[in-house]
Amino acid sequence: MKLRLNLATSPQANNRPFLAGAVLVGVLALIALGLLSYSAYNSWVASRDLRAEMAGWESKIRADQVRHEELQSYFREPHAQSVIDRSAFLNSLIAERSFPWTKILTDIGDILPPGVRVISISPQLDNGRAQVTLQVGAASEESKLQFLEAIEKSNVFSDLVVKSEHNPTELSSPDRVVLDLTVWYTTTPPAAAAPSESEAPSEAKAPSPESKLPPPSEAKVPPPAAKPPSSRATVPPPSEASKATVPPPSKASVIYGFGVIRDVNLAESDGHAEVNITGSSPLTYHKMRLPNPDRLVLDFASTHLTAAQNHHITSNLDPVRDIRMAQFTPEITRVVIDLLEPAPYQIKTDGNNVIVEFAPKVSGR
Repeated sequence: MKLRLNLATSPQANNRPFLAGAVLVGVLALIALGLLSYSAYNSWVASRDLRAEMAGWESKIRADQVRHEELQSYFREPHAQSVIDRSAFLNSLIAERSFPWTKILTDIGDILPPGVRVISISPQLDNGRAQVTLQVGAASEESKLQFLEAIEKSNVFSDLVVKSEHNPTELSSPDRVVLDLTVWYTTTPPAAAAPSESEAPSEAKAPSPESKLPPPSEAKVPPPAAKPPSSRATVPPPSEASKATVPPPSKASVIYGFGVIRDVNLAESDGHAEVNITGSSPLTYHKMRLPNPDRLVLDFASTHLTAAQNHHITSNLDPVRDIRMAQFTPEITRVVIDLLEPAPYQIKTDGNNVIVEFAPKVSGR
């Protein structure tokens, strides 16, 4: 028989539960470490792909920037500027020819009350709308108020601004008061917008017989046979009010026949630069303001330059840098006023002269 005797002062401790727990914790720690390592690897792979994609986009951006700089350099070249000027001029002519100029007179006639007459009218196209400068005479205060109220209630006229009100200069005038005003004209009033696809065809066609708007085909592009609107499209300059009264089409060739640009000169008048263009007859022009570099372009319809005329004038008067003239097309003479910086100006006519006045530079700015 065997007897197990423990001669130690204390009984031997049993560490098996501790060892089992330690092994379990170690296994769990290894599993967690593996999971964290796998997640970190996946994040590194994803960020590597993202960095590669970002590097590709940055390379494309740099290539586009280089291409953009090349295009900017190309468009600054003289021949490219000439093409841009020509395209801007042609686009402006297309916009003017597609605008129903004669309908402005019809709509004004519809709202004129008794005792009010139009003395002069000068329309100017701007982004699909026409800014109409009017001078009207009224026989009484009541008729004047009726006319202003009719414009404010009109669907095609908006943004009325009365610039001045004065007595007529002619003693024999039937008018008691003369108004100078500007108003914006739109071919499509806000209330007559195009119908949506959900509307029935009968609802879309119902307003057209009763409204005063032109048919859609007339509002966008006039038919080839509609010569009066197209002939007026290139005629009405902002400052030639007497010519913007739409003469009969049969007289258009007589009024706007070919002329000659006899002289272009630059002078100083009352402290500001003044460009004077003289023709053999009253001049019809179309103006454009172009940037980069800043310049004012005047195209004179049905005119020619003389062979002996100086086609380049150097300026020593701010803000004009120089003046260039050329036969832009066989029927159009172009005068380009290059500017040192953007400057306010106004254009006025005096007989056969077109005068461009630049405001004097204010000191301290």
